Amino acid sequence: MSISADTSYRETTRGRDNPEPSRNLRNVRSRAPRPYRFSFKGTSDPLNAIAPDPPTYLTTDFQQKQGAVSDYIKNAIRAMWDQHINPGEFASSWKDLGPVIKTLIAQYFDASAANGADFYRNMTVVHDLPFPRVFPARFSGQHLERMTSNVANGSFANQLNRMGAEPVRASQVARNTLSGAGARFALNGARNTVINAVAHDPNALGWERLIEPGACSYCASQAAKGPFKPGNTGFRAHDYCTCLALPVLRGATLNPNANLRDEWNKITGTFTGKEARAAWDKYWSEHGDDTGP
Repeated sequence: MSISADTSYRETTRGRDNPEPSRNLRNVRSRAPRPYRFSFKGTSDPLNAIAPDPPTYLTTDFQQKQGAVSDYIKNAIRAMWDQHINPGEFASSWKDLGPVIKTLIAQYFDASAANGADFYRNMTVVHDLPFPRVFPARFSGQHLERMTSNVANGSFANQLNRMGAEPVRASQVARNTLSGAGARFALNGARNTVINAVAHDPNALGWERLIEPGACSYCASQAAKGPFKPGNTGFRAHDYCTCLALPVLRGATLNPNANLRDEWNKITGTFTGKEARAAWDKYWSEHGDDTGP
């Protein structure tokens, strides 16, 4: 078999028949289908085709993506800390690493907020509600600066000076504390986005606390108190918390905390505060997570 020695390429004449760009554009437009006017009202048909229960599908996807943000922040902070923090020269090494960690947390706050905005819009679509204006929450640079500096420096100094820990141990405690606080701060992007949207959406009745299976008694107690009216309470999250804010929309059938609320009231009875959480912890350890729908 021989290969032709002619390796030349023909010069294309595509686009030369009509050198006037505007004429070409008009021809293309004339052949294109005319778009329908956007009515600013969603339809659940596309999601119904791929999921039998679109609200549950969207909520599960929301939890998974936000959980991935939390895991990434925790793991990234720990990895960078172990590589760049010198416990014997903590102040100078934190001065170099601190800005990098702050930038990382800020970026993932924005990612969390953007995902929260998409989730909120999609939830209105599957409930056939008017398409809302949802703006991703913006983080506070001053808050982020105070949080990272206070947690890193404060935890290290507390372990070193008050607890008498060795520098290596003090560094490990500060690292673990900051990784949890960083994850909490990043997920506030989605939490704040949903809560702010609820406050301005006439089709939102409030918001629920969406907890993970095996959530602590504090988070369970907060979830049992909902749903919350906009502006009545903020989202109280502890370090390493992966709970989220779930909008309660008109016509919504998803009620993730119905069984939890009934069980909480039955188990805790007249107890309040720490006593109620202690009773719940005892019940949880004996029965596990059997409060799902």
